[in-house]
Amino acid sequence: QVKVLVADNGYEVIPVEIKGTLHLKTVCTYLGDGCVIMAPSHFDHTIFSEYRKVMVSEEEAYSANCLAVNGKVVVPGGYPRAREHIGKEGFATMEVDISEFRKGNGGLTCLSIIF
Repeated sequence: QVKVLVADNGYEVIPVEIKGTLHLKTVCTYLGDGCVIMAPSHFDHTIFSEYRKVMVSEEEAYSANCLAVNGKVVVPGGYPRAREHIGKEGFATMEVDISEFRKGNGGLTCLSIIF
């Protein structure tokens, strides 16, 4: 149904099979400027062939649930390699401790409404 609704506006819906996670947004975020951060072990990352990719390891998969806001990427605390890779793509990062929310399977995208 969504596919039909968005087709009129020139968008394409591409189904993505995910594994081992709640939903795609948990392990994949658009950072801006044609760049996506992702944990590729959870889905077929080749669907993003037109984008620059920040690939994070399974150990840092939770870091892919981040937010690009006002020119910075807000990243959950405790993922230094992910922050380093994001920085190499030209993005400033800001680390926040959301460990209590993670205990309930919450992430930065779950906690945010961006206007």
